[in-house]
Amino acid sequence: QALILGSSRVMKIAPATVERLTGLRTFNAGNLTAYAEDHYVMLRYAVEQAGAQPRLVLLGLELEALHDQEPMNEFLLERNPFSAFLQKGENRHGRWNRLVKLLSWNETRLSLRSLQHWAAVSKPAEPQLRIDPDGRLVYVHLEKALAAGTLNLESLVQQSARMAIRRYQNYKSPSADRIDYLDATLRYAKERNIRVIVFLTPVHRAVRAELKPYAAKDAEFVAAIQQAAARWSAECHDLRYVESFQGRPDGFYDGTHVDAD
Repeated sequence: QALILGSSRVMKIAPATVERLTGLRTFNAGNLTAYAEDHYVMLRYAVEQAGAQPRLVLLGLELEALHDQEPMNEFLLERNPFSAFLQKGENRHGRWNRLVKLLSWNETRLSLRSLQHWAAVSKPAEPQLRIDPDGRLVYVHLEKALAAGTLNLESLVQQSARMAIRRYQNYKSPSADRIDYLDATLRYAKERNIRVIVFLTPVHRAVRAELKPYAAKDAEFVAAIQQAAARWSAECHDLRYVESFQGRPDGFYDGTHVDAD
């Protein structure tokens, strides 16, 4: 009855919390890396293939959702039940693309690393990530460190800041194609009487400070999201500043991913 859509930044939102607040059975359908086209495809798949009948969509967005220099997720360029919902006739690489990737140096390097790990380790390493049945993401190692009081948040925030700066440096302006996909998502929901709440995802204050030189780019992508929400009568909330909703300033696993509380 309620879907959470967005990147890994929304995947710590507990469906149980949304259910408690709304009374709607909830699933977290966020993706580890997600752009506007991923949200569109996921919503259509949920409704048209998975049999969901959502009354509410919580859509978390950030600059990456409309990034004009980031390529589409390769999974969507292969033939599968999700890529069938792309609306722009994007090229599907299919079997040929899988063969090329199989023979690539990167694939070979990763395969060799896996073999070395298998030969050297007597038992499988504990995964760093786990996704629960309700779609909620678990940072296995980070959550153990947080519980033990050993999480080095300052170092992780610095890493996030460096990554964010690179993304902003590579970004020029909101992608027209991705704005179209955002519009398509909101239009699809409105046509089916699905309430949409768009929100800009929280960012740690130290990362915000590092991104001040890119304030103009920030304002442009925020305006693009707000305008799209207004076109389709969707609610829109800027939650980048945790102070705006009485959140904890250091309630993060790193600079862009909020913790479970």
